[in-house]
Amino acid sequence: MIDDLNHLILAIDKQVKKTYGSKLMDSLQTKRQKSTDEEVYIIFSLENFKYALPIDRVLEIGTVPKITPIPKTPNWLLGVTNLRGDIFSVVDLQLFLGLGKTNHNTGRMMLVRTQQEEFSTILIVDQVNGLFALANSQIKTSTSPIQNKIASFLIGFCTDQEKDFALLDIEKLLNSRELRQFEYI
Repeated sequence: MIDDLNHLILAIDKQVKKTYGSKLMDSLQTKRQKSTDEEVYIIFSLENFKYALPIDRVLEIGTVPKITPIPKTPNWLLGVTNLRGDIFSVVDLQLFLGLGKTNHNTGRMMLVRTQQEEFSTILIVDQVNGLFALANSQIKTSTSPIQNKIASFLIGFCTDQEKDFALLDIEKLLNSRELRQFEYI
């Protein structure tokens, strides 16, 4: 049993290195060793713009799973899926934010949770772009250049080494009334 588990872990590491490059694993290890002022974020894309959310809120990243639709729900709630015996709602984040529809054939899923771990859901995004360590001093909280629904779910913005992205307030998003209205269906 332990040999099977070790084999599985090695296979996962090999697939991560193959998909994202060996630098990802090394950079994650390096970023974990940096000062406590820094937090590691996962960078992802929606409609050709990059967003970030804290890595500790992301439980899993992968391909879009098979989704079972739920009738009479908003178009952004794609349905539910079974992920290793647990049932999760699946939200097209672009549709939820009014940015258009994600291509589910090429998109990625991120299983995310609230800080208190009381609520988890799967968000479908265009692409996962990597990891980035960010110091609190690098976050600009000035007024948002984004003027649509997503602006209310942003913490701030960052520009570093030609990387521009917005920081998503995942707590506010996951605890929003609109997103959680189907929690007990």
